[in-house]
Amino acid sequence: MAVIPGRVVANVRAALATLHGIAIQVAGARSELDGRLGGGGRYEADVLTNRARDIAWCNRTLAQFREFAPRNGVDAEAELTALGGVPDLTPSPAAAEWLRDADRRSA
Repeated sequence: MAVIPGRVVANVRAALATLHGIAIQVAGARSELDGRLGGGGRYEADVLTNRARDIAWCNRTLAQFREFAPRNGVDAEAELTALGGVPDLTPSPAAAEWLRDADRRSA
């Protein structure tokens, strides 16, 4: 059985914890702000935009883990699942529209 170095596990746990925290923020924005205030995805898009750097760091960390784990006899997806899984941060259709509009405005 392969052993994952402690610092690698710590980095992966930190990335997953950050992503789970962002997922909670996204869910809150969807239900509490967009749902109650009628933002139509605006507040969810704001969370995703404001946390984009954090999301990118987490995704890079997890990509490196996925790349190197199999080389060391580790099933990356099984380990990620055991550590709580990777939350889905795919924007809702309404938030995706806000994000597309923001990209068009900045181009």
